[in-house]
Amino acid sequence: MRVRPLRRTEYQSLAESGAFGEEKLELIRGTLITRSPAGTADAAAITLLNEQLILSLRKRASVRPQLPLAAGEDSMPEPDLAVIDRSLAPGKGHPSEALLVIEVANSSLNLDRNIKAPLYAEAKVPEYWLVDLTRNRVEVYRTPVEGRYTQVEVVGVEGTLVVSAFPDIQLKTSDFLLPEGG
Repeated sequence: MRVRPLRRTEYQSLAESGAFGEEKLELIRGTLITRSPAGTADAAAITLLNEQLILSLRKRASVRPQLPLAAGEDSMPEPDLAVIDRSLAPGKGHPSEALLVIEVANSSLNLDRNIKAPLYAEAKVPEYWLVDLTRNRVEVYRTPVEGRYTQVEVVGVEGTLVVSAFPDIQLKTSDFLLPEGG
């Protein structure tokens, strides 16, 4: 038996026709993955990061929360946040490039680390942040080469993150990583 993966263009057509109704899905390597609803901690971290990035990047880049990224012929993930070049105008299709992608993970940690990180590296996203809510830290992946990130740094709750594309922008992890039980 052979399984035929769904292509991104086919997925887009099906989604736009309403074939999936209100179901929250992502296309990852030709397979439809059900997206779990964000928990309280996930929602808080995404909201706080989104606010910080929008204020910091005003008129320099666009921040796209939970919107599709055309990452190859068979993938259209919807990262929690993607920072894209402002020249990639809305209305001209989903972007295939991002300066920074952020996933906030609790139950999706395995998927975000082992499936999506290589996917973003293959798409040549220069920087990927995996916000690990289970350990209250951020895994920072940089410098994609041949489908994998060659630099990985772990930043704890008292650390500072620098956006590589905008080195003047620094975010304190304590501003979006809530204390345990918070």
